[in-house]
Amino acid sequence: MLTSTKELGFLFGISLVWQSSRALLASPPLLLLSRQYASSSFLLAGKYALYNDDDNNSSDEPYAVCEERTMDESTTGLSTEELKDEVANWYPTMWKEFEFTSANNGQSFWARETSFGCGRLGSEIWTAAVALGLYLVKESSKVTGKQILELGAGVGLPSLVCQYELGASNVVATDFWDPEEFFSTGGDAPGRSFGENLYFNLCQGKIIKPFDQQTMAQRLDWTDLDTVKAALTSFEGGTPDLVVGSDLVYYPEIVEPLISVLKTLMESCSEAILVIALDSKREARDEFLQRLPEELLNCQVESKVYRVEHTYPSQNKENEDFLFLTIAKN
Repeated sequence: MLTSTKELGFLFGISLVWQSSRALLASPPLLLLSRQYASSSFLLAGKYALYNDDDNNSSDEPYAVCEERTMDESTTGLSTEELKDEVANWYPTMWKEFEFTSANNGQSFWARETSFGCGRLGSEIWTAAVALGLYLVKESSKVTGKQILELGAGVGLPSLVCQYELGASNVVATDFWDPEEFFSTGGDAPGRSFGENLYFNLCQGKIIKPFDQQTMAQRLDWTDLDTVKAALTSFEGGTPDLVVGSDLVYYPEIVEPLISVLKTLMESCSEAILVIALDSKREARDEFLQRLPEELLNCQVESKVYRVEHTYPSQNKENEDFLFLTIAKN
């Protein structure tokens, strides 16, 4: 998610509260309680199912299904050294395992969420990212053996689906972080921790190359097209086969730079799939939808509404509608 000035007002207070609470959380009684809470290893958090919203009969077969389970980090198979990286040293984390049902292998994978202080709006997994993953599972031919670029990846769930579930040949997940940014939280927490967590997820904790030498998770500033062009060099032939993104349209100030990025990418890429939540919180949605076909004159923009139905054992969560945009070259 692109950093917004509206988010920064909360950042220092949240970071200070977390830093102050670290000592309290490390006290024996609370530490024991947290370990007991997580001792079940895997807890079913819920199920997601994707439907075409043109048909409101929920008894019909869904396009794709996903199970989400909270998990204890000890079940990841990672060593203590791998688990206690720079991100985990500075920020609270939550681990979730996902399993998408498809005609392929149904392989599960995990994703590590962090706190707002680390990743802002991109620190957690939003339902739009799950919706995009479900759609890609249904349309697996668009991904299998292909090169994929994700915009505003956050935790990286759609990229993980492409890589581990659908067998993409090359996946590059991008988002924004300031490598020069430091937060005063009783020490200097590096701003790039957001990117490091994304990289950690993409390689499932098995870090092979240092963060500065890898290409899986890349910093992409929508206001700096040089970073867009730099990301394209990671692909064979200089372009991905497919660009994907979820919940990119939030604040009005990002409309202009996002459209500029899409125009640059669609000069060489043949297709993009974007998912936008249809709720009242997306202030920039209407402006973006109006301007997109006006700006991308060499592309055809099609839209379709899909519904994500939730089944949560422990809570009542409303179903959500999402607008899927397909951008294809004429």
